Amino acid sequence: MLAALERLVARESPSFDKARCDACADEVADLFRQRTGVASIRHRREDRGDQLEIRIGQGAQPILLLCHHDTVWPEGTLARLPFQVDGDRVTGPGSYDMKAGIVEAAFALEAARPRRPVVVLSTSDEEIGSTSSRALIEGTARQAVAVLVLEPAASGGAIKTARKGIADFILEVDGRAAHAGVEPEKGISAVEEMAHQVLALKALSDPASGTTINVGVVEGGTRPNVVAAHARAEIDVRFARASEAERVVQAITGRAPAHQRRRRPAADGAQRRHHPPG
Repeated sequence: MLAALERLVARESPSFDKARCDACADEVADLFRQRTGVASIRHRREDRGDQLEIRIGQGAQPILLLCHHDTVWPEGTLARLPFQVDGDRVTGPGSYDMKAGIVEAAFALEAARPRRPVVVLSTSDEEIGSTSSRALIEGTARQAVAVLVLEPAASGGAIKTARKGIADFILEVDGRAAHAGVEPEKGISAVEEMAHQVLALKALSDPASGTTINVGVVEGGTRPNVVAAHARAEIDVRFARASEAERVVQAITGRAPAHQRRRRPAADGAQRRHHPPG
């Protein structure tokens, strides 16, 4: 099992890298063919890595084993974090989440010889929201009598029985560029507006209810001596209750500029116009 895990970990598979995810899928397919004698069905994707389906046995209402072979680790991580076994601890990119689960599934199916049919799905985009694999997962799950998600255990070995919902947002702010030294009063800073928005978004969090909000990526501006005309942020929302999802989604989609609209200084004879910062 450790040798099989090492082969999977050696196939680095960042979610956005289709070629590497497909190479890892090849390794996953080989693993199940060696352990179960069953060839994988390949669901090919153009925009993401291919998805794998392994069907063992015939009949209705199978057990679905749900896995993913993509990882959050960027290409090159293996050079600084190689596969390593130290006592009862294994390290390496993706070894915990969740290539070890794939190995466990393959070896369990070899040993158990289940009487009920089993379907294994190994997807390539779980870490980025499962957008390309969602239809396959939902369609297969509806036919199954049970679904076992082979994600790793929580701290202390506790079995996971639920997962939070996820919503991803991109917030863009448009301001007005101006020279910061010559005529800063003519500018409207998108970066300043974004700073206010980030703090307001963070205030929507409610950890006691399981709601967390993380603004993980912020970009803005072009040069230090130019008032920033544009800013962009990527937002990750996690929630445990549907009511919280509705609250946060409404609050984010209904965001208004934090700054009051400011009048642009008018030239002689020019008409004054209002310009919102975002």
